[in-house]
Amino acid sequence: MAELKLKKRGMTVPEKKGNVYFCCHPEDVSAYLEPTANEILETENCALWYAGEAVPRDAAFFAALKQMQLFVMPVTGKLLTTENPALDAEFRFAQENHIPVLPLLQERGLDGLFSRKCGDLQYLDRFQGDATGISYGEKLRNYLDTVLELPWNTKTKERVDVAAARKILDNDHFGMEKVKERILEILAVRQLAPEMPP
Repeated sequence: MAELKLKKRGMTVPEKKGNVYFCCHPEDVSAYLEPTANEILETENCALWYAGEAVPRDAAFFAALKQMQLFVMPVTGKLLTTENPALDAEFRFAQENHIPVLPLLQERGLDGLFSRKCGDLQYLDRFQGDATGISYGEKLRNYLDTVLELPWNTKTKERVDVAAARKILDNDHFGMEKVKERILEILAVRQLAPEMPP
């Protein structure tokens, strides 16, 4: 994949696994690549890709990033306060292409600055507990399991049949008449104008 480097668990074949892209501030790579990769690969049998030094952020690079199911981004003060390709290019690319991003806060007290820079994106903070009592490791495992199990690159042929949809909605969903009517209206428009984007 372009000039990306790969970390994986054992002798697994990367084409058969979920693709995760690791991005961080270039000066943070030595501190966070190995521990983050180990943490993810212990939890999930996936392919973890990362950019080596001086990899050009060109069309081939971004074409490779489009193959990712998840971006994992260790968040440090340096990432949030200096210009860098991880936040300025890669994170923005993931957002624009609707690729999930999992920020991992690596320093205490970054939540406010992170929210100002990245909006209301959810993150994992190993230093802060919450009311649920769920551990950081369990949250990471649940998130990875969910995101990497979704069929991101699988497409199915759209089937637009208003009568069949009405039957399914009436059989499976009691009440909610306004919601069901709105769904049927959308399907009717799709049936009349299939070339319109969904």
